[in-house]
Amino acid sequence: MKMVYCTCNVSVLNELIEIFEECKINNYQISKEIIGKSVLGDLRMNTAVWPGHNSTLISQVEDKDVEKVVAKIKKFNDEAYNENENITLSSWKIEDYIK
Repeated sequence: MKMVYCTCNVSVLNELIEIFEECKINNYQISKEIIGKSVLGDLRMNTAVWPGHNSTLISQVEDKDVEKVVAKIKKFNDEAYNENENITLSSWKIEDYIK
């Protein structure tokens, strides 16, 4: 099992949720209003100078399903209008998981 952490512009949060739902992953947590700088796109500090904010989605995902999510996010990013719409993803192995 892996922990998957995604960051995106709030404008594409619904599309990110759809990706997880299409992959039959329905256990995730969302933080809707995150300020900061992603590796892609503009700074989003929710100020007049740097307007907007990001959202994050974090989920515990079975190893076999991580590949599906990664492939769908890569496809989404390839088709994005600009880099501000790209979704970033990182994942790491979970040592312990208690249900």
